[in-house]
Amino acid sequence: MIKVNSAPSSLPTCSASYGSTWNYVFDGSSEVGKRTLNMVLTAYASGKNVKLIGTGSCGIDGKPYDVEQLGSIILK
Repeated sequence: MIKVNSAPSSLPTCSASYGSTWNYVFDGSSEVGKRTLNMVLTAYASGKNVKLIGTGSCGIDGKPYDVEQLGSIILK
């Protein structure tokens, strides 16, 4: 799960139970997930801002989560 400093402009209803900061989940064991983790950690370590975009779905590989699945990351 990824915790953000400011609340996203919109959240799917399935993401409402964690409040406004724990908003995104991704599968860190997949190749895409490993690259995602690398980007998030690199941005955090270097103090860079990122834009996170969710998929609008709350689940990974058919497993339900109470937060939105991360769709993409844009380094600013």
